[in-house]
Amino acid sequence: MGIRNGKEFVESLRDERTIYVGGERVKDVTTHPPFRGIVATLASLYDFQHEHPEELTFRSPSSGDSVAASFLMAGSVEQVEWRTRAEQMRADFTYGLMGRMPDFCNALVTDLASGIADLGARDPRFGENMRRYYEECRERDWCLTHTLVDPQVDRSRGPAEQSDPYLVLRVVRETDAGVVVRGAKMLSTLAPFSNELWVGPFYPRREGEEDYTLCFAIPCGTPGLKFVCREIYRDIAIFNSILVRRPGYAQLQACIRGLAKLKLLAGLACQIAETIGRTEAVHVQAQLGELIANVELVGGLVRAAAQEVATAKREQLAHRSVAATLWVLIPQCQVRAIQVIRELSGSGLIMTPSEKDFANPEIAGYLEKYLRGKDATARDRVQLFKLAWDMIGEQFGSRQLQYEWFYAGDPYFTRQRFYRSPMAREYKDIVNRLLKGRK
Repeated sequence: MGIRNGKEFVESLRDERTIYVGGERVKDVTTHPPFRGIVATLASLYDFQHEHPEELTFRSPSSGDSVAASFLMAGSVEQVEWRTRAEQMRADFTYGLMGRMPDFCNALVTDLASGIADLGARDPRFGENMRRYYEECRERDWCLTHTLVDPQVDRSRGPAEQSDPYLVLRVVRETDAGVVVRGAKMLSTLAPFSNELWVGPFYPRREGEEDYTLCFAIPCGTPGLKFVCREIYRDIAIFNSILVRRPGYAQLQACIRGLAKLKLLAGLACQIAETIGRTEAVHVQAQLGELIANVELVGGLVRAAAQEVATAKREQLAHRSVAATLWVLIPQCQVRAIQVIRELSGSGLIMTPSEKDFANPEIAGYLEKYLRGKDATARDRVQLFKLAWDMIGEQFGSRQLQYEWFYAGDPYFTRQRFYRSPMAREYKDIVNRLLKGRK
């Protein structure tokens, strides 16, 4: 089959999926008014592949069809760099504002399929299931989403210690047809518009939590709560390490998407400063320069990540700088960019009349006179500040900030991972060598 176009993607969403919005079940996600914009954007991304096949697709090794670049198992730095350019094109297409493009879970499934030997360590069938699933997603160009996080009820207890043993998704029983599960997972961005849902690991499991240790994929239109286990099941060691020793395609894609958004925020801050005549102030120049430097810093790390991902694929090493860029640096840079935009904008963020105000001849002249910018018309200035408000103040912008800061979970938890890593010991050894007078 190979890559789909936008029309084919939209048609694939017309199934029996159960989606509730505002307490009401949505009959058709493709026609529900609040969903039309994102469905159209996603359809455009699928059409985009057909418009740029050389940059965004490669030939399937099994069928020879054109398949999405995000499914490429890159075996060299050059191939990783090609993947990076393709994902940069698609991230720029949405200005980095679509946190869960299809590219992300495509890359995640590719990461998992790169380690089928690990997944099949206990039972070879699990590794084979992963290989078949990866090929199915690649050949059918599925739109995928994932869900990882346990419900936030009582974080002082593990899943087996909750008041309801079926609060967190767990095994109910096994049948000849597969595994029956019951419970909940949280945060499945893109689920209303995806073809498949991948249920995977996030919080480490401990002894006694085997029934909560499972990883599988199901169609988003699956009725009820009866699912068939496809990948990792009741093996704590594999479950806890499933995402560690992988090339890092998914993390690289997320960094690329974050870079695209940082470019937008830096450009928005520069545009605001120029529009209101603030660029001559030294402290404003310093703020803008800081944002631009942050973009260049992340851009450099993304380029360097090609080497790291290629090395991780070849030597099965943990990815270090890619993870640090995604989990720590990018959220900090985005928070800083939003802070600068807020400080530069001041009251301009809320002094934004509507289109109807400009259309009223009784007041339009006053608006044009008093709301214009240094070298911008009042309409252009208001449009710019409305964009800024969308990005940092309105519901969309507020959610974007929350999403980025908690992208990889609790930010303290993600930083704690680095403290527990081998690098901490390596850095302490430097101090010990100095204290002991050794080189």
